[in-house]
Amino acid sequence: MTGVQTCALPISLADARCAGSRKPSTETIGALYDWVDGWAAGFVCLLGGLGEGNLSRGSPPWRSERLLFDYLDAEVFERLESVEQDFLCRISILPSVTPEAAEAIIGTSDVAAVLEPMARRLGTFIREVPPSTPTYTLSPVFRAFLSERLRNTTAPDALGALARTAADFLSGIGRVDEAVAVLAGHAEWAALGALIFREAHRRLLKGEAESVLAWLQSVPPGVLEQDPNLCYCMGGAKTPVDFAESLRWFERAYALFSDRRDRIGMLNAWSAIVETIFFEWGDFSKLRHWISAGERLLQDDTDIPAEGAVGQRAASAMFNALMHSWPDHPEIGVWAQRMWKILREIDDDSERLLLGAALFIYYTKWLGEHFRAEIVLEMLCPPPERLPQLSSMARILLAILKCTYHWNRYELEAADGAIQDGIETAQRSGIQTWDFLLHAQPVYAGLRDRKSTRLNSSHIPLSRMPSSA
Repeated sequence: MTGVQTCALPISLADARCAGSRKPSTETIGALYDWVDGWAAGFVCLLGGLGEGNLSRGSPPWRSERLLFDYLDAEVFERLESVEQDFLCRISILPSVTPEAAEAIIGTSDVAAVLEPMARRLGTFIREVPPSTPTYTLSPVFRAFLSERLRNTTAPDALGALARTAADFLSGIGRVDEAVAVLAGHAEWAALGALIFREAHRRLLKGEAESVLAWLQSVPPGVLEQDPNLCYCMGGAKTPVDFAESLRWFERAYALFSDRRDRIGMLNAWSAIVETIFFEWGDFSKLRHWISAGERLLQDDTDIPAEGAVGQRAASAMFNALMHSWPDHPEIGVWAQRMWKILREIDDDSERLLLGAALFIYYTKWLGEHFRAEIVLEMLCPPPERLPQLSSMARILLAILKCTYHWNRYELEAADGAIQDGIETAQRSGIQTWDFLLHAQPVYAGLRDRKSTRLNSSHIPLSRMPSSA
């Protein structure tokens, strides 16, 4: 047994709970144990260094952390060859290490031949996680020690380049959360902003706004608020939970894009502003100002293909704005016809629903052309097997549209079923922004139904509206 293996001897959690004469909290024992990953000497060192104020502490830094790093330096790190030291410091930038990831970071092949014997030598400091592809993790304390060494011995430009290389590899294999953590941990804000902007749209369409919000919260406010792309992403992440806050971020993004004369960015932000005002279902008079802004942006659309994502969204937003704020506009019919074409071009079910809902409302509530509305609804509805794949917002909106359709046909049981699906989706997802619409639908049906039982029961959803509106 080598000296490195001896100092890396493990301790069980049960033994850790009995170690020492001090009586820290169970939370603290668990946190200490997890941070050293069962390393006996490290656990005893940290336990002995706990001050009275740390007996209930649940996370590092610990008072004796410096002493522990010095121990690792003398008893583990300095016993390794310099090439091994460099190897370990560089791979510490990765949350978990596969041979492929290490090769991307180190820049050499056959890393597996180095990782496997090193894991055996270093015992509890490097563990192999047994999926089909060999994966190794550094114990939290050892990774923190190596990360400090890396920062202290690497020039800032080289360290930033290493972080970007790691993030590129991680995001390329779908480990975006880890890539975000690497870039944020090394203050690579420009690269982080580009990564978030690149990945946010796909996540938001899948209804994963919380993930995007978590990424954005890793960016300092001073950086976030000056980056139009990140402001735009923040608006998207806030949309399912707070329309007013979402609108504020989209408006800031629009102003920043305008300052940079970024027309594509302005159009994206403008479309999002109009959509948010529609989703808010409140003061549509605000749209008049944005109609004028949109007309100026769309005057020359030579660099914005009408069939592209930006052009499709802008067309939907302009039609939506005209319908809700300027329904007698001479061009509204032209925009409506354009929407028919766009709905046939969009492949993503959630996106088609969110962009096309206004066309259904146009034919039902504005023109009363219910046969056209039925065709639009058929275009918006995914087949049953794809319904679970809709984002929560899209599914709630679909429930409202279906309820309106059935209500207009006096199919009250079907209307009830549609709105119940919307209410259950809202409760399951935590999206409460449309509760006032969801609970209003049974009231409308109850007022129209000649059966007194339905009319008398309509006060139940009505009573819920003040607290959810």
